[in-house]
Amino acid sequence: MLPVLGTSAVVARAAAPEGSDSEKRPRRAGRAVLGGDALGKVREVLASADSDAVVTALGGLADSGASNAALPIVELLAVGPPPPATIAALDALKKLRDPTSVELLNLYAGHRSAEVRKHAVQALGVFADARVVPTLMERLGDSAPDVRAVAAEALATRGEKAAVPRLMALLKRNDAGAAAPLGALAPVSALSSIVALQGSIDDDNLAAALGELLKRRDAPESVRVELVKALGLVPGASSTTALVEYVAESSGGDRRASRIEAQKVIDERSKSR
Repeated sequence: MLPVLGTSAVVARAAAPEGSDSEKRPRRAGRAVLGGDALGKVREVLASADSDAVVTALGGLADSGASNAALPIVELLAVGPPPPATIAALDALKKLRDPTSVELLNLYAGHRSAEVRKHAVQALGVFADARVVPTLMERLGDSAPDVRAVAAEALATRGEKAAVPRLMALLKRNDAGAAAPLGALAPVSALSSIVALQGSIDDDNLAAALGELLKRRDAPESVRVELVKALGLVPGASSTTALVEYVAESSGGDRRASRIEAQKVIDERSKSR
């Protein structure tokens, strides 16, 4: 077994240029490739009972960026390692972004451990691959709030409009993780439906949804004005922060009605302190 100190170094040194002797597998253009000897040594470490060595080796594989670095990680996950190694392996696959790992990540997104599910969903979130969407949608119904939140964020990043009804339902149940993603995805015509939730959900959650809507480039100026006014009616620091961020994004010479209204609300709140 390799010593812990040498594991990452071995992986880094072995990330040879494409075309060197290595295990036969699809290679990604422009990426280094780990040779067969290095893969054998890494597999030996990953099969060991030394948890620290396993985690270190996984970090080395992720940092190598080698086109075949995901192979031993997928093999490890296929046998179900202990939780620390599982999470480190999922994080390594997230960093490597190897599409061959998507199928396994989809499976791990249904793991019994909420923490493992969260890391699997985060890893899926980096892929543009359409195969991840059903799993991300499914995880919006996860029993763990953190898992629902990362799934919602991933769907928002992808621009998956199909998630809007699910996210709206979650916000109505006061799910904090759904607020900002809903604001990023919902059509601007949904403003009235979101504003109508005031009083039935936490003010911070309402402010998060409205604040994201306000950042949208596709919102007409008339809608922006309505958003600013709606945020002005939401008490608390979160709504103030959303307005301050909106004003800060524009130049001092910006005379749009929405910016003027936002500054007006900010000034009034400052005076009332």
